[in-house]
Amino acid sequence: MLDSVTADSIFAEILMDETSPSAFLLVEGPDESAVFYGHVSADVVLIVCGGKKTVLGAVRLAECNGNGNVYGLVDNDFDRIQGLDKHYPAHVVATEAYDLIADLVMSSSDVLRRSLSAHAASGVRAIEEALDDSVDHGVFALTSRLAAARLAAKRKQYPLTFKGYNFTPMIGPGYKPANLIRFLDHAACRNPQFVVDATVLEEVEAAFSETDVTRHTSGGHDIVGASVALLRKAGSQVSIKTISGTLIAVASCQVLASLTCLVELTTMARADSGVELLDCFAA
Repeated sequence: MLDSVTADSIFAEILMDETSPSAFLLVEGPDESAVFYGHVSADVVLIVCGGKKTVLGAVRLAECNGNGNVYGLVDNDFDRIQGLDKHYPAHVVATEAYDLIADLVMSSSDVLRRSLSAHAASGVRAIEEALDDSVDHGVFALTSRLAAARLAAKRKQYPLTFKGYNFTPMIGPGYKPANLIRFLDHAACRNPQFVVDATVLEEVEAAFSETDVTRHTSGGHDIVGASVALLRKAGSQVSIKTISGTLIAVASCQVLASLTCLVELTTMARADSGVELLDCFAA
């Protein structure tokens, strides 16, 4: 359904809204809708656009047509690393980490461990005993490597896709991650002629020098996928849906009010339109 949504159709929806809301908040997908459930101010309309390109395009159309009460939140992805955030419309803000779920994970040092332990305490203990470190370390050891592959593929336009990536084959003895080359070998490829050679591996290794020093390059879905793969390897029966739901449930008013991207976005809306986008920030 969201595949057919365009910037033009979203802008038309805004123009045809007869409820005269104080503002419109445009987001990419269902994750954001779930996070903001019950937190959007009564006089603000939340619109799920189906992707970053649509959010950016719709807000740009609104700004060009003098509609100053349309705001957008998008996933950072690798935009700051690549300098793409400089080209956003004025009323668009990106998440601090890779996406909003990742921002929730980063909102406190114990969010991920607490969320995983709630469903698989024995699995978390087994992983931490083997690693002699927090389960977070094991999760981000996996996701930082996939992030490197994603970043290199984006920069060099390699025909590799990583959606719904299966982390299970990437977990070696002692819950240690496989080598970078294996992360590439298990990616889906749109071009059967493409070969992962030494040059490709060099690009991924260079990207890894960036993704290994910050957890902000790991996407929320990858964090969940890697967590579930590790816990299942440890013998715990957990699902993607369960862990995703638990992380989304972290989004209390207090947590949302602490996220840099939402502080920036709500401050902007308050100054420009005199409206509170989220009730978490109301005085």
